[in-house]
Amino acid sequence: MKAHLERVHGLAPYLPGQSKSGWVNSQCEVIANRYAEAQLDGDKQRAGHLFNNLQVLLFHHQDILTTGDIRNALQRAEKRLEARNR
Repeated sequence: MKAHLERVHGLAPYLPGQSKSGWVNSQCEVIANRYAEAQLDGDKQRAGHLFNNLQVLLFHHQDILTTGDIRNALQRAEKRLEARNR
């Protein structure tokens, strides 16, 4: 399962020392950053796959994550890339 999470969804395995909510939120940030990079690179296929990963993360963790959390993570990622490219 850990290999599947990492290879297919780009998620780090959940480690017992981490809080579940911390893990979910950090994975959301990681995927949002990768999505923003793919968008900037014009890689629509990769961006679509990463956006799907965000939807899957939301579906499986609705008790922790909201669509607003994902939207905010995407906005932060876009701002970071804009600042980096200036």
